[in-house]
Amino acid sequence: MHRMMQSSGTAEGLRGLIDTTLLKSAKKIMEWRGVFGPNIFPIAINIMSTFVHNEPTSLAIIQEAGVPEIFYKAIETGIEPAIEVCLLDTK
Repeated sequence: MHRMMQSSGTAEGLRGLIDTTLLKSAKKIMEWRGVFGPNIFPIAINIMSTFVHNEPTSLAIIQEAGVPEIFYKAIETGIEPAIEVCLLDTK
């Protein structure tokens, strides 16, 4: 799904995709990242960021769904090491 979102010519499809359950699924993955594991968590982050970067008007929908808050909570509690997640430790 993430690869399809990043391919060229899918801007129109992203507008329709935001109304599906994909955003809810990404939120659940971030909420329950311990269940899904450190390899699936970065995919959920990338899906969220792809929506924002390729279809900026979707940011309000993403914020209303509470996805950024779940993402920030995940960062605050610590993220399991995974090569796909490249965040700097600022402590």
